[in-house]
Amino acid sequence: MKFAPISDRLAGLGAAKWAVHAEGLRRANAGEPIIMLSIGEPDLPPPASVLDAAAAAMRSGRTRYAHGQGEPQTLAAIAKHLTQRSGLPVAPEQVLYTAGTQNGLCTALLTLVQTGDEVLVPDPYYATYEGLVAASGATFVPVATRPEDNFHVTAQAIERAITKRSKVLLLNTPSNPTGAVLTKKEIDEIGSVCERHDLWIICDEVYADMTFDVPFCSPFDRPHLRHRTLAVSSISKSHALPGFRAGWVASHPDVTPRLVLVAEAMLFGSQPFIEDALTVALTENTQKLNNFDLPFANAPKL
Repeated sequence: MKFAPISDRLAGLGAAKWAVHAEGLRRANAGEPIIMLSIGEPDLPPPASVLDAAAAAMRSGRTRYAHGQGEPQTLAAIAKHLTQRSGLPVAPEQVLYTAGTQNGLCTALLTLVQTGDEVLVPDPYYATYEGLVAASGATFVPVATRPEDNFHVTAQAIERAITKRSKVLLLNTPSNPTGAVLTKKEIDEIGSVCERHDLWIICDEVYADMTFDVPFCSPFDRPHLRHRTLAVSSISKSHALPGFRAGWVASHPDVTPRLVLVAEAMLFGSQPFIEDALTVALTENTQKLNNFDLPFANAPKL
């Protein structure tokens, strides 16, 4: 029997790679002073109103198939959220609802790259990125960051790593695991490199609402970079709901229909009741995680 190459490419990048995470959990549960730098899993309860919205939606019959791109009211809520953040208009037609950030990143990569292409990724990086790139068939190219730069990837380092095969820069700001938050100046410098070399930018922004003492900047919020940026996020961290798998990809309106084709091949629609809960999460003004007394809000800055 023969298998497709994807499972060979992913060998060692899935469950086996999480052995370190599992061992860390075991030691932490045994009382050892372990700092987990793998999965960012909030230890606060989610907003009760969001849970109530999901439960009410389920009981009202919101358990059938959802629209492949996302429910209209959910797409509108995400678009409004991004519009308020950036000050630039975002239309629902620019948004794809996804089953969390991981699904959004996978959808974006499968839409943009293939075997023979290269994806540049600042290093250190989140543990799933190698598997995401391998699944697409592209080659993973780490771009080293330095402690003396506070682990902020530089435009110069990115440009040195670019080859004729480079197609995508995968950014993560704020970064897991370093905590680095790229500034507007750094985003613009990196964007200039991507413009010169015609690179797509996929930006994992799942921690965007948790910068605390520094402003967040996304390449999607920069007018000259929006056409080449796919901004991916979710309510996993901001609302302490990683198990809901509720996220999105925002992009240029010409990109969204292509993302929808790939998303529908993987997951035809989502759970409408969870989309309803996400809509409540993003439209509520009374409960925002930045106003909570987070146990890690005053952690030492990297």
